[in-house]
Amino acid sequence: MAFLSIEDVYGSLECVCFPAIYEKVKAFIGNDKIIKLSGKLEIDSEKGFSCIVDDIREIKTEAEKQVPQENVAVDKTEVLWINTSQLSDEDFNDLLVTLSNYEGTTECKLVRGDKRYKLPYGVNYCKGLLAELYTFLEQKNIKYID
Repeated sequence: MAFLSIEDVYGSLECVCFPAIYEKVKAFIGNDKIIKLSGKLEIDSEKGFSCIVDDIREIKTEAEKQVPQENVAVDKTEVLWINTSQLSDEDFNDLLVTLSNYEGTTECKLVRGDKRYKLPYGVNYCKGLLAELYTFLEQKNIKYID
Protein backbone atom coordinates (compact mmCIF):
# COMPACT_ATOMS: atom_id res chain seq x y z
CA MET A 1 0.00 0.00 0.00
CA ALA A 2 1.22 3.52 -0.69
CA PHE A 3 0.15 7.08 -0.04
CA LEU A 4 1.23 9.36 -2.86
CA SER A 5 1.30 13.06 -3.43
CA ILE A 6 1.16 14.07 -7.09
CA GLU A 7 1.54 17.62 -8.25
CA ASP A 8 1.68 19.90 -11.23
CA VAL A 9 1.99 23.65 -11.64
CA TYR A 10 -1.58 24.11 -10.38
CA GLY A 11 -1.40 22.20 -7.11
CA SER A 12 -1.15 18.78 -5.52
CA LEU A 13 -3.43 15.82 -4.87
CA GLU A 14 -3.13 13.13 -2.23
CA CYS A 15 -3.64 9.59 -3.55
CA VAL A 16 -4.10 6.16 -2.00
CA CYS A 17 -2.78 3.08 -3.76
CA PHE A 18 -4.13 -0.16 -2.25
CA PRO A 19 -1.86 -3.26 -2.15
CA ALA A 20 -3.16 -5.08 -5.27
CA ILE A 21 -2.84 -1.94 -7.43
CA TYR A 22 0.44 -0.91 -5.78
CA GLU A 23 2.11 -4.16 -6.89
CA LYS A 24 1.17 -3.41 -10.50
CA VAL A 25 2.18 0.27 -10.53
CA LYS A 26 5.13 0.55 -8.12
CA ALA A 27 7.62 0.73 -11.01
CA PHE A 28 5.98 3.96 -12.18
CA ILE A 29 6.12 5.71 -8.80
CA GLY A 30 9.00 8.11 -8.15
CA ASN A 31 10.05 11.74 -7.92
CA ASP A 32 9.84 13.95 -11.02
CA LYS A 33 8.13 11.37 -13.21
CA ILE A 34 5.48 12.35 -15.70
CA ILE A 35 2.55 10.00 -15.23
CA LYS A 36 -0.99 9.36 -16.34
CA LEU A 37 -3.15 8.42 -13.39
CA SER A 38 -6.66 7.05 -13.32
CA GLY A 39 -8.77 6.50 -10.24
CA LYS A 40 -11.75 7.56 -8.22
CA LEU A 41 -11.86 11.12 -6.93
CA GLU A 42 -13.14 11.51 -3.39
CA ILE A 43 -14.31 14.81 -1.99
CA ASP A 44 -14.41 15.27 1.76
CA SER A 45 -15.72 18.55 3.16
CA GLU A 46 -13.01 18.54 5.86
CA LYS A 47 -10.03 16.89 4.11
CA GLY A 48 -10.61 18.16 0.58
CA PHE A 49 -9.85 16.13 -2.53
CA SER A 50 -8.12 12.74 -2.67
CA CYS A 51 -7.87 9.93 -5.20
CA ILE A 52 -8.05 6.16 -4.94
CA VAL A 53 -5.69 4.96 -7.65
CA ASP A 54 -6.84 2.40 -10.25
CA ASP A 55 -3.84 2.66 -12.59
CA ILE A 56 -0.63 4.64 -13.18
CA ARG A 57 1.35 4.77 -16.43
CA GLU A 58 4.58 6.63 -17.03
CA ILE A 59 4.70 9.05 -19.94
CA LYS A 60 8.13 9.17 -21.55
CA THR A 61 9.48 12.42 -22.95
CA GLU A 62 11.01 12.44 -26.42
CA ALA A 63 14.51 12.49 -24.90
CA GLU A 64 13.75 9.40 -22.81
CA LYS A 65 12.34 7.57 -25.84
CA GLN A 66 15.60 8.00 -27.75
CA VAL A 67 17.94 5.35 -26.41
CA PRO A 68 21.56 5.92 -27.41
CA GLN A 69 23.28 3.15 -29.33
CA GLU A 70 25.90 1.09 -27.51
CA ASN A 71 29.48 2.39 -27.53
CA VAL A 72 28.38 5.77 -28.86
CA ALA A 73 29.39 8.77 -26.75
CA VAL A 74 26.51 11.04 -25.86
CA ASP A 75 27.56 14.69 -25.65
CA LYS A 76 25.82 16.65 -22.91
CA THR A 77 25.21 19.96 -24.64
CA GLU A 78 21.84 20.98 -23.24
CA VAL A 79 22.17 24.23 -21.30
CA LEU A 80 19.55 26.42 -19.66
CA TRP A 81 20.72 30.04 -19.42
CA ILE A 82 18.87 32.28 -16.99
CA ASN A 83 19.49 36.02 -16.71
CA THR A 84 18.74 36.87 -13.07
CA SER A 85 20.16 40.40 -13.11
CA GLN A 86 16.76 42.02 -12.55
CA LEU A 87 15.92 39.93 -9.45
CA SER A 88 16.26 41.10 -5.88
CA ASP A 89 18.48 39.02 -3.59
CA GLU A 90 15.37 37.49 -1.98
CA ASP A 91 13.84 36.55 -5.35
CA PHE A 92 17.20 35.19 -6.50
CA ASN A 93 17.36 32.90 -3.45
CA ASP A 94 13.75 31.78 -4.08
CA LEU A 95 14.70 31.02 -7.68
CA LEU A 96 17.61 28.84 -6.51
CA VAL A 97 15.23 26.88 -4.25
CA THR A 98 12.84 26.41 -7.17
CA LEU A 99 15.66 25.16 -9.43
CA SER A 100 16.76 22.67 -6.77
CA ASN A 101 13.26 21.14 -6.90
CA TYR A 102 13.81 20.27 -10.58
CA GLU A 103 17.09 18.33 -10.48
CA GLY A 104 17.89 16.65 -13.78
CA THR A 105 20.47 16.39 -16.54
CA THR A 106 20.29 19.81 -18.23
CA GLU A 107 23.19 22.08 -17.31
CA CYS A 108 22.00 25.36 -15.77
CA LYS A 109 23.94 28.62 -15.95
CA LEU A 110 22.90 31.86 -14.30
CA VAL A 111 23.85 35.41 -15.25
CA ARG A 112 23.75 37.92 -12.39
CA GLY A 113 25.05 41.34 -13.32
CA ASP A 114 28.47 40.84 -14.91
CA LYS A 115 29.02 37.42 -13.28
CA ARG A 116 28.16 33.97 -14.57
CA TYR A 117 27.43 30.97 -12.35
CA LYS A 118 27.00 27.28 -13.10
CA LEU A 119 24.73 25.32 -10.77
CA PRO A 120 26.47 22.32 -9.17
CA TYR A 121 23.57 20.14 -10.32
CA GLY A 122 21.56 19.88 -13.52
CA VAL A 123 17.89 20.71 -13.88
CA ASN A 124 14.96 18.87 -15.42
CA TYR A 125 13.98 21.20 -18.27
CA CYS A 126 10.21 20.76 -18.52
CA LYS A 127 6.98 22.73 -18.78
CA GLY A 128 6.59 22.78 -15.00
CA LEU A 129 10.01 24.37 -14.53
CA LEU A 130 9.33 26.92 -17.26
CA ALA A 131 5.99 27.86 -15.70
CA GLU A 132 7.72 28.51 -12.38
CA LEU A 133 10.57 30.43 -14.00
CA TYR A 134 8.04 32.69 -15.72
CA THR A 135 6.74 33.71 -12.28
CA PHE A 136 10.20 35.18 -11.59
CA LEU A 137 11.36 36.35 -15.00
CA GLU A 138 10.27 37.44 -18.44
CA GLN A 139 10.62 34.93 -21.27
CA LYS A 140 13.49 36.89 -22.83
CA ASN A 141 15.63 36.13 -19.74
CA ILE A 142 15.36 32.36 -20.17
CA LYS A 143 17.16 30.58 -23.01
CA TYR A 144 17.40 26.83 -23.61
CA ILE A 145 20.21 25.62 -25.89
CA ASP A 146 20.32 21.99 -26.99
